[in-house]
Amino acid sequence: MLCCGLFLAVAQRSPLQGANDQSLLEQAYVLDAGNTVPRDAATAAALYRAAAQSGDAFGHLRLGYLCETGDGVPQDYLEARSHYQAAADAGLKEAHLRLAICYLEGWGGPVDHAAFVREIKVAAEADCIPAQHILATLYFGGVDVPRDWAEGVRWLERAAKQDDALAQYRRGVQSEADRRLALMPDQTLARTWYQLSAEQDYTMAMRAMGRTFLTGDIHDRNWALGHRWLELAVESGDAEAPYTLAQIELLHPDTPNREVEQARRWLKLASDRGNMAATEVLELETGGRSLRDAAAYALNTPFEDRYVSKLARRVPADASNRQPVPYRVVKPVYPLALQLQFTEGKAVVEFIVDTTGRVVAPHAVKATHPLFGERAVEAIQQWRFHAGTRNGRLVNVRMQQSIFFQLRGEEIRGVDDVLSTAYTAAQLLGPEVQADAVELRPARPDSKIGTPTRLDGAPFPQDVCALFLLVLDAQGHPLRGHVLMSDPVAAGPVLLTQALRAKYKPRMLEGAPIPSNVVLDFTSGRFQQKKIVKQEAVGKDAGQDAGAK
Repeated sequence: MLCCGLFLAVAQRSPLQGANDQSLLEQAYVLDAGNTVPRDAATAAALYRAAAQSGDAFGHLRLGYLCETGDGVPQDYLEARSHYQAAADAGLKEAHLRLAICYLEGWGGPVDHAAFVREIKVAAEADCIPAQHILATLYFGGVDVPRDWAEGVRWLERAAKQDDALAQYRRGVQSEADRRLALMPDQTLARTWYQLSAEQDYTMAMRAMGRTFLTGDIHDRNWALGHRWLELAVESGDAEAPYTLAQIELLHPDTPNREVEQARRWLKLASDRGNMAATEVLELETGGRSLRDAAAYALNTPFEDRYVSKLARRVPADASNRQPVPYRVVKPVYPLALQLQFTEGKAVVEFIVDTTGRVVAPHAVKATHPLFGERAVEAIQQWRFHAGTRNGRLVNVRMQQSIFFQLRGEEIRGVDDVLSTAYTAAQLLGPEVQADAVELRPARPDSKIGTPTRLDGAPFPQDVCALFLLVLDAQGHPLRGHVLMSDPVAAGPVLLTQALRAKYKPRMLEGAPIPSNVVLDFTSGRFQQKKIVKQEAVGKDAGQDAGAK
């Protein structure tokens, strides 16, 4: 999204710039984009630098981004910031956004949250759409600005009125949140926003539209319409939609016939399009599980646990010659600066697994952004392995691991989506909570928490939703807890008090209990105790099936 914005800025540059600068930028753009000729970032950077030296703002902007990411030039935050400042001084709105991120992360200078907000507002007022998205997110979360739902909505609508499909989609999501707060009687407004976004072939909006017909109260569901919207996303080439269609075919309570063969075809299509979860479900079926059992397992088990189990199944029978196999996997922290910009990416980390199974000397050999490399290294350092062997002896083994950073939308959600939502919310609450949020897992109470009641003694209504992060000791006793989100807000502290009174099953590592961080979900008037999947998303029979397995 950001790179497209920078390229668009080049294409729409002011006609007042010199013709020579224009020619340099056009040549640089062709080499930078790599659409019609092989991409050559180094040559593009040299051309951008020549344009910047003659005072061209767009040359400064793009060269700054190449310096920031180390693409075609040595990675240098200080130089990147100087180019962004020059472009901002020339009045380029996108440069104010880049400067804001520098202030947020402390690139090329000290962290300055006030300057971060100031620069974001300058860019947003100038109708820089990515800045408007960021400002809306800040107001929704109360990050560096007073929490203000209405102001967040206003900025989303301002971006949406510029026909930004992502803003229209996000406005639909916020409309659904308003509905849960009983501010709207039905889904009409949310669906209107989703429709506007879908008309621009935004497949996430198509999937969201399908979800509005497949979730919620039974009287408000429409299987045929929900199914059709997901099929439209499939026809648009989406990889997530066929996986979702397979899941609802196998697990949703409204499925007319549970056509397993059709579900298998959807999974095959999703797998062919690169959906790793679909590939995993098909592999589990090949390994002997029923397809429905495999789908429920993928939906209800955290990715890290599934990944460890998957690799354990591949351990060769000959233990005398074995590659290291991880038994503890930690997901990386998604960099907030890149998350705010909806930037996805990948990092490849090289490291040594020593004879004790610990990671030694990890370093990023490749990353689409330096921050992704840093976070990937931090995560890999916490992995633990069964050490490798050669001829029956423990040995050090050099390895590489790819780490993907991907953002997920609001879908018919499984445990990974809920944990991702919880982690994102935790990041917005400060550094202490970020530490608490490492290795989130679903909470498993040792005993029933009980039906929560309001202060006046009445039960909570069915439409209350809340998500909590609990920090447990090795015995499963809560040390503290955080309200990550709550609709309505007043319900959160009351529900958290009750959640903190319960005892939970501790996480086990190598047969021993360890302290852990867990996520507890409150939906439909009760705490979700066996699973973290939203009841309205997959229905009662799917949840019971998953719990039984």
